[in-house]
Amino acid sequence: MNWLFSIHWVIIASVWYFGNGILHSATVLIQHKGKYDLKKNYIPITDSY
Repeated sequence: MNWLFSIHWVIIASVWYFGNGILHSATVLIQHKGKYDLKKNYIPITDSY
């Protein structure tokens, strides 16, 4: 069971998550077109239903 918590698996998991984060950021930046519009994504919250 010690092999499961070895430093090698911690390093592999860290590299995996770091790589996925960089890949996600790159794809978001590449796909993003134009100016970000806050009003477009705004959902008003009201008390009346």
